[in-house]
Amino acid sequence: MPTKNAYSVAKDIHSGEDLAKALSDHMKHEGLSEKQYDYEQSVGESLRKQAALGLTTKANEVMNTGATGYGAELVPGSVLSTDFLDLVPQYSPLLAVMRGYHGRNLNKTHKVPVVGRLPEHAVGSEWSTGAGSSLLLKQGNNRQPTDAVTIEQRKYDFTIDYSIELERFGVVDIKSIIERKMAQSASETFEGAIIRADSTDTATGNINRDDADPDSLVSSLGYTPYWYGGDNGLIKQCYTDTSTYDIGATISLSDFVNIMAKLGAYANPLDCVWVFESTTYLKALTISEFVDASTNGQSSTATTGAITNILGSDVFISRYLTKSDADGKYTSTSPATNNTKGTALYFHRDAVQYGYNGQYSLELVRVPAQGYQIVGHYFAGFALAGKKALETDPMYAYGYNATLF
Repeated sequence: MPTKNAYSVAKDIHSGEDLAKALSDHMKHEGLSEKQYDYEQSVGESLRKQAALGLTTKANEVMNTGATGYGAELVPGSVLSTDFLDLVPQYSPLLAVMRGYHGRNLNKTHKVPVVGRLPEHAVGSEWSTGAGSSLLLKQGNNRQPTDAVTIEQRKYDFTIDYSIELERFGVVDIKSIIERKMAQSASETFEGAIIRADSTDTATGNINRDDADPDSLVSSLGYTPYWYGGDNGLIKQCYTDTSTYDIGATISLSDFVNIMAKLGAYANPLDCVWVFESTTYLKALTISEFVDASTNGQSSTATTGAITNILGSDVFISRYLTKSDADGKYTSTSPATNNTKGTALYFHRDAVQYGYNGQYSLELVRVPAQGYQIVGHYFAGFALAGKKALETDPMYAYGYNATLF
């Protein structure tokens, strides 16, 4: 039987009951059932009432209503509440100060041209004799140095499993919270890769696992950590370019100057930033030049309680600058005992060239009668532009082995 057109359907609707019948007829015509529609609506409503899930790894276990710290707190016994404690920091402010951003539409491999500095001009003399064209026809005595860095896109992914009971009895909006949480984790992960990535796969030498081959960790984890994706980040490149500085004692103002000096011509304070491991930053608060009010007046840390700028460069704290052993690398054996030294990173804002391919993708996979898996992934890549186009000074420096509290 032919279906009615929109005009004739509209004429026949005089009440809510008429509208419901018209919609039912239309769904049947489209091959859909009201039960299917009700089920999809139910799942959608459930997802809008879900819990604030923390981004963490739990071996061989999904989030469930009985897992303390991994879901149990999201199912209250009697009182329903949408308030929760958010322990994840905001999006990475450090990425925002890196000026080498190339957008969200990069190809798998993206080359960025690097144009070097021209030498100084020569002193010319006034034309007094000879043919005027002789200077113009003479071969030039300079060339423009050029180079390129290659940004390769890599996939970063994350999964969370949670039980159907948690889905059924949770109390806050899971979809919007998970999207925000995963985006936060994504920006932090990429920040971590830029700082800590190291492709070294030998028994010693990787800055994140100086005492063991990272491949053994990959085997035991079942996935590849963010810092082992094939690129080399800022800290590793400091070792490659011999732009490291052994503080070797309690950190002082002169140590900051020595770290800055590693950058040579790039050490313009306005163009560079500091990144600290948190305890190293707290130790820096005690440096007499910052504390002494007679030296710094109202800018003293005794007054402000913070250092936001050191010797003209802005200061950031990152969780990806960690305490290390005496050689500036992280030891996985007895880490609390062996990694006790402070670290600091100093780099030029143009040193990191980076970009993405597309937006963050989030998928929900249903496991029948068990629950759901939320899968997120994105593509991102970076490259470091130091010592290119005949430039010999590094654009980054790493201070390590600082004595802390």
